[in-house]
Amino acid sequence: MNDITPIVYISGPIGNVDTKYIFRNMGRFFAAEAELLLHNTAPINPAADFIALMMAPNWFYDKADAFWDALWAKDETLVRSSHGLLQLPGWRKSRGAEMEYWWAMEAGIPVSNKVQEIASLAREYAVEVW
Repeated sequence: MNDITPIVYISGPIGNVDTKYIFRNMGRFFAAEAELLLHNTAPINPAADFIALMMAPNWFYDKADAFWDALWAKDETLVRSSHGLLQLPGWRKSRGAEMEYWWAMEAGIPVSNKVQEIASLAREYAVEVW
């Protein structure tokens, strides 16, 4: 038995023009994070960064473009250094989630839309790359 806790990046649509979709999507991210924790993984939840942006003071919005550029670079690094990628419903409709998928594929990281499956695959991958 090893002591490696696999890191799983959660991927899916976050924002939308209609507020009801933002709240639904955010709920999916945080529910997936909780479920991944129960499967003894270390989830990365990018929806938390989206909340940070929504909570930002007004002066911040003058710097929003720079924030998004930095966030893209951060997300790519996190995806490529994770042990698995969990895809939430609607990921194909999200430009960001599609990028995350391709980064994972390029890095050879397991991808799944099922929590239990990605937890298992990520655990195997973590042991392999450790």
